[in-house]
Amino acid sequence: MDDLIAALRGEVSGDFDGDDPGHDLSHLDRVCRLALKLREEEGGDPLVIAGTCYVHDYHRVIERRRGSSRAAVDRAVVDEHVVAALDRAGFPTSLVATICDCVAFTDRYSFSGHALDAPSVEAAIVRDADNLDALGAIGVARAFIFGGALGEPIWAEGDAKEVYEAGPTTSIVHHFHEKLLKLKDDMITAAGRRLAAERHDFMVAFLDELMAEWAVSSRPRDELPDPR
Repeated sequence: MDDLIAALRGEVSGDFDGDDPGHDLSHLDRVCRLALKLREEEGGDPLVIAGTCYVHDYHRVIERRRGSSRAAVDRAVVDEHVVAALDRAGFPTSLVATICDCVAFTDRYSFSGHALDAPSVEAAIVRDADNLDALGAIGVARAFIFGGALGEPIWAEGDAKEVYEAGPTTSIVHHFHEKLLKLKDDMITAAGRRLAAERHDFMVAFLDELMAEWAVSSRPRDELPDPR
């Protein structure tokens, strides 16, 4: 297994070389480590889990090449990239369809109107691990580096959207309220929920301090929900 994962990591490294600072190779590494940690409690095929982790963000690569973070990427196009990377790395063909199903499930959120019916335990694990990397101190760092790359301000007045939509937001702080602070309650696995709670609390404390230092008036505070 280790040789296959190392081969896959090498195959995808050029596509995740840092052009997208929030979804680079280090993100894939962290998601893989988190997913294998969740697997210790949840079970599942480690090769499917680790393999999915290294190919789950190919839609980001396609969006970047098209020059739009809101480009609609057809699943078949994503699958082509995933299958090609797995093939080059020598992954068993019997696992490819399962991995593609897992990849398709990673961007499902109940707060976007999706049903969270995971096709497999592996899919649930990778999805939770991917979302865990959007929480806590790492999540704060990624939010600001990614939002900065999109040209978003730290904060701007305005209501947070109730239904999350992928793409640029009003401000980086809005992204916390529209997506990141909702991830804790969107976890599927028991292990993921436990880790998410700790990371969520850190983010709430960070936002409280940020808003206090920004000296935001009561009006914009009313426009955004209480992070708790």
